[in-house]
Amino acid sequence: MGVAACGAEDAKSSPTPASTVTVTQSDVPTSVDNSAATEAATSADAGSTEAAEASAPATGGAPIMRFPGDANVNAADFFGPGAGINGYFFQSPSGNVRCGIHFDNPQLPSGCQALVSVRSSDGVSCRNGGNSVYSTQLISGAAVSKCVNQPVFVGGSGNPGQGTVGGRVLQYGQIISSGGATCESAAVGISCWASSVGFTLARDRNDTYAPGYGQTR
Repeated sequence: MGVAACGAEDAKSSPTPASTVTVTQSDVPTSVDNSAATEAATSADAGSTEAAEASAPATGGAPIMRFPGDANVNAADFFGPGAGINGYFFQSPSGNVRCGIHFDNPQLPSGCQALVSVRSSDGVSCRNGGNSVYSTQLISGAAVSKCVNQPVFVGGSGNPGQGTVGGRVLQYGQIISSGGATCESAAVGISCWASSVGFTLARDRNDTYAPGYGQTR
């Protein structure tokens, strides 16, 4: 599957609004703490986020696929509470992309959501705020782009060593793996893989990859 990288020009333009995809029972447990959404929205410094990721433009092309054996951090250090559920939560160094993998509730897929991103490579457009933010999820052997209206992949401040909402920072070059999902933090964004499919999510990049894509070993 060809990947169309989204550049800085997409980030400056306002994407065509689309209907918000409301998270269903299969996506998120019913006991969601809405205060987490408020805290996540108010804790982000939009200015610092933009400055941090502006220096990391999209390069195009798929990143090298990562596997569980590539992990170089202890996943247990990232385990903690989210919006009514426990999982392994982490965020990009800028705080723009927040992710969660391997949740207590097996119905909730691993994935990420961004405070600000661009139209996905498969054509999904969200409003970058309120009840419509960009998210990509690993669902049933596919990487699926959605607009979400809840902090599904935002960790709480209960994560060990992490004092802000979003979970521990996954520094550039670090790879985490748990429950079949493997994610890497890099200057181009956070990329995750499971069952030979994957995605990259960042301020100026929102790509999904089909099985057999890119560089594998």
